[in-house]
Amino acid sequence: MPPLPADGRDRISQPIPVLQSEIGWFRPVCTPAGLARLDWQEAAFTEDFPDLNADVSRETLSQLAAYLAGRRRNFSLPLDFSALSTVARRWLDCLAAIPYGQVISYADLAESWGNRRAARPAGQACRRNPLPVILPCHRVVSSSGGLTQYSGGSDRGALDPANLQRKAWLQDLEARHKTEA
Repeated sequence: MPPLPADGRDRISQPIPVLQSEIGWFRPVCTPAGLARLDWQEAAFTEDFPDLNADVSRETLSQLAAYLAGRRRNFSLPLDFSALSTVARRWLDCLAAIPYGQVISYADLAESWGNRRAARPAGQACRRNPLPVILPCHRVVSSSGGLTQYSGGSDRGALDPANLQRKAWLQDLEARHKTEA
């Protein structure tokens, strides 16, 4: 067993760091291989559990804070999708390919996956996205261009007005900073 750090605490048992922002609280959940999930909710997290990859957790929050401040467009983090199916990974790859500051429809997302008629499964993939903001499901809108659904930031459902406000906030952020180099 390796010796304890100089401060006497076991690094494995340190709680996961969090980020408080204008649109809620974020907590990265990492495995030794990388970022597996980004928890996002309206209030502070009340439960703690060990951080399995403190370097990735800190870097995730650093990049996320820069993004939310309009200073970052892309994320460069090790991701761990080992617990996901091949189909789920493929949907997430399609989400990751949506350019900063652009929006596409659920049908467009489905087309990038290989079947334009799979708009409903595209919506389900967005709803199940384990890395909101980082994999930009907020850039996906209805075919009419409307903000009809979004699950980011609470568990009250995709039609919750506060969730839709967070989606609009993220889209507005990107629209304001899209032309900056």
